[in-house]
Amino acid sequence: MQPPGTASLPDIDQSRARLARDHPGWHAAHIISGFAFLLSLGGPITPLELAGAPLMLVTALRLPHTWRLYAYPEGGLFRQPVMLAVLAWLGWALLAFAWSPDRAHALDEFGSVRWLWVPIALWPVLDRRLLFVVALCLGMVGLHASQATQWLANRFGWESLDFDHYPDRISGWNAPVVCGSLLTAMLGVHLGPALLLRGGLAWVARGAAGITLVALIATGTRGAWIAAAALIGLAVLVAVRRRSRAGVRTFAVLGVLALPVLIGGWFVVGDGIRSRVDEASREINAVLTDANYHTSTGGRIIMWKWAGEAVAARPITGIGTGGYQAWVNGQQAQRGIDPKTQRVLAHAHGTLIHIAAVQGVIGLALAVVVIAAAFRTRFDGAGTYGCGLGLGLLGLLLAGVFDSVHINAQTSAMLAVLITLRLPARAGP
Repeated sequence: MQPPGTASLPDIDQSRARLARDHPGWHAAHIISGFAFLLSLGGPITPLELAGAPLMLVTALRLPHTWRLYAYPEGGLFRQPVMLAVLAWLGWALLAFAWSPDRAHALDEFGSVRWLWVPIALWPVLDRRLLFVVALCLGMVGLHASQATQWLANRFGWESLDFDHYPDRISGWNAPVVCGSLLTAMLGVHLGPALLLRGGLAWVARGAAGITLVALIATGTRGAWIAAAALIGLAVLVAVRRRSRAGVRTFAVLGVLALPVLIGGWFVVGDGIRSRVDEASREINAVLTDANYHTSTGGRIIMWKWAGEAVAARPITGIGTGGYQAWVNGQQAQRGIDPKTQRVLAHAHGTLIHIAAVQGVIGLALAVVVIAAAFRTRFDGAGTYGCGLGLGLLGLLLAGVFDSVHINAQTSAMLAVLITLRLPARAGP
């Protein structure tokens, strides 16, 4: 007996082929709108939202013909373990509205996971998966171009093109933290084929990984730096496990080739790196000596601390979806703490710790099940550029240690896309 979620894949493939044959215009429109959406994933939030609208519209108009693709008893989208886990987590998050101290913000937080419509939208054309991977990679070229524009603007005094970022935070048209998280995910997408493939495609991936690494460092996002370092180490372990000595040799070659890239990158963004490292040292010292949490690092530490207290206060159910900031402010008022000395934001700047705070151990367990199911899907992209999708997902989750990637709109969209592209539908003959 075949495992659930795999037995009907040939039937789904046949249905997709029949839909393409019977409705070629709509099928082409679906593929084009999906390509455009993934192409916009590296852009600012407004173009991303606008690019999603045609995809949603085409998906809705095709439902009378495509609904069977979702409803297969085995292999249909809503029989995939990861989708069942996502629906369970969403159900619990919705239930946690009931005890939230800030239901208005709960609606905003719940709306931040709106990108979970992406699997529904792309499922009918997921046999074009590798085309969508290409779109995802090409979309980041625009983000890199915006970073290069900002760097030139800082260098030559073009204030109208500096995106209002600090000179040591080269993140282009996206916020530095968001840019760092997105690029950590893309580093994983490139590292897979860079370490596991051979030939010309592998060298394309190696070049793309080098560019992405320099661009990531340029963001000045220290959490993303740590996540990227962990990701590279884990990627090497995967390569060694998959290819044994060949993986080791590949990593050694890449290490040698990376030296000139990193040296060149140092001349471009070295001053920014030094300033961010020095700033982190000062901020940590301020926390330890003066209990000063009114800094970037100190603020993240105090937000993690308050999230831990929320878990301790309501370990099973959490304090309620969207209720983190309101609960902390209430606790500060009770204890006579000036909010200006311990300023917290709407989320705890950590994916799992935030989920644990607002939805308790139950929500955390369901989120862990979603992650486990996402990594256990059958597609691994062996022999194609898609072999890096799992590492891309891992990179985004590692970045999620320092940011709530399921809440920020662009990183939430990236999370939904990576989960979707790893679903066990065939990538073609």
